[in-house]
Amino acid sequence: MPMEKEKSQDSSYGSVKVRSRSILGIIFVVILAGVVGYYIYNDIITASDKSEDIDKKDREIVTIGGLDIEIDDGSNPLIEGISIIDTADTKDFEVPDLNRPVVFLDSFPEEARDSVTADISDLTLKLKEDPSSFENWLELALQRKLINDYTGTRDIWEYLNIVFPTNSISFVNLGSLYHLELKDFTKSEESFMRAIANNPLSSHAYRGLHELYVYSYKQNTEAAADILKEGLEHMPGNTDILLLLASYYKNKNDAQNAKTYFELARVEAEKQNNVNLVDLINSDLENL
Repeated sequence: MPMEKEKSQDSSYGSVKVRSRSILGIIFVVILAGVVGYYIYNDIITASDKSEDIDKKDREIVTIGGLDIEIDDGSNPLIEGISIIDTADTKDFEVPDLNRPVVFLDSFPEEARDSVTADISDLTLKLKEDPSSFENWLELALQRKLINDYTGTRDIWEYLNIVFPTNSISFVNLGSLYHLELKDFTKSEESFMRAIANNPLSSHAYRGLHELYVYSYKQNTEAAADILKEGLEHMPGNTDILLLLASYYKNKNDAQNAKTYFELARVEAEKQNNVNLVDLINSDLENL
């Protein structure tokens, strides 16, 4: 760990070390704010702007990864593409503990602790005043995850899954948590599948399932490729999914399929006038 390396260095570099750690702490907080903001904004826009393209009449049962997933029939009112349960009904659910203590690991940067503590405190106050805010609950979960409070994070996302049953955002986040931190691969798969059932245009959910299958679960099957192909059925020109498939086949030493998907991705990149991406794809094609 960085802290251990610092102890072994000459003490004459003390002022430099403190200054470097301070800069790193500031950068850490700035990057965090950007990442949190991007994923909340990006996925909410996806849920709202794309939801009109989905025929709710055909969404009672959706087949994802070969499994039938039963989802909400769309009868609840929609707010920004998210079907909600009236807050009066939430009394039957266990609301996450807003007084949960903030505990940092020893390795967490000292310079970032005050900022994170302040953010959690601010979100807590806002949620006590308005517990129906999806965005504030989501951001609080992300802050909890940042400090490795995986139990607190899980509790919030599972609560959002109940109160906002047709959103995809909390299901994607929970799927990632179950995969990477909690190592419950079955629940991870279920969460990602529910996210896709709720929003078949969520590229984050397809990526999450693909990575689950590649690195941890059902690795001796075609699931990793199949889930991306299902994603392409809904988003035929999605460069992210096309490149994931191309890289997957490249790593499998399947040059023919890798070439096919790299070329499809290049066509889309050219349509977008994304010169840098075209150059990167050309480089990959040359190295097949």
